[in-house]
Amino acid sequence: MKTIGITGGIGSGKSMLTKFIQLLNFPVYNSDLQAKYLMENDINLKNDIINKIGKNAYCDNKLNTKYIANKIFSDNILRENFNNLVHKRVYNDFIKFTKKCKSDLVFIESALLFESGIYKKLNYNILLVSPLDVRKKRLYERGMSASEINKRINAQLPDNITKNIADFIIFNDEKKLISKQFLKIIKTINK
Repeated sequence: MKTIGITGGIGSGKSMLTKFIQLLNFPVYNSDLQAKYLMENDINLKNDIINKIGKNAYCDNKLNTKYIANKIFSDNILRENFNNLVHKRVYNDFIKFTKKCKSDLVFIESALLFESGIYKKLNYNILLVSPLDVRKKRLYERGMSASEINKRINAQLPDNITKNIADFIIFNDEKKLISKQFLKIIKTINK
């Protein structure tokens, strides 16, 4: 079994690519969804988050994402500590996920694949790259404010660094088909 990371800056098209991958019947572990599930259901993780961020991190036992985002995107050290807490559990959960998979290729989608260090434990990593103006347009359409967009973009490694780490790059500039680029990568991986 080969494990393959899918990453890219916010608004680069990771979700669109993972939907295509799932249509091809490959298993995809969605780090964001699983992280949220773990943060709400893993009692030890919940306690760690409350100790780091405060009891307002939860409201009626549900993650208070707006509160958490405001806290971590305005304090780099807090964000790093928070991410370290969550990413360790996410990676362990991903390993459990892979053990249930019967596919030769298993994918993990994560916005912070490089920042978390998880990429080092995978066989390959695919980076989606989109022009900044295209990414911002997509995020505005999702209802994010300019301030939220800039905070999140600035919290991620820039493309000029991640391009040097990735094994493969897919350009999502709304001109080239990402599906075609992906299928070419899979051919290379399967050689």
